[in-house]
Amino acid sequence: MQSAIGGMNVTTTVEGLQRFPLNLRYLRDFRDDIPALREVLVSSPSGQQTPLGQLAIIKITPGPPMIRSENAQRTAWVFVDIAGRDLGGYIKEARAVVAKEVQLPQGTRSFFQGNSNSGRRRFHG
Repeated sequence: MQSAIGGMNVTTTVEGLQRFPLNLRYLRDFRDDIPALREVLVSSPSGQQTPLGQLAIIKITPGPPMIRSENAQRTAWVFVDIAGRDLGGYIKEARAVVAKEVQLPQGTRSFFQGNSNSGRRRFHG
């Protein structure tokens, strides 16, 4: 089921000097249909078929819209377009609001950075 829902590399195709992983999984319409997934039959070694919903709890759990990594750690990025004010002032205000309003899980860090004047100056927080 992991490969059917989340996708799994099943082989690698070779084209000249390039290698490309071949990923196999159900179509999105089927992966997103929880009642249909509960009815998928799973075969036991003896040949008995049991609906997946009797073997596992299947639910959608909200998560990040994308996962990135930097320095071997997962990161989440928030992009902001600012008009009518300076970036440094915005970052200072955003830092204060996040510190006051957002309780980050243990082991989580936040950084603020931005570009100004076509990347000539960088603000780090």
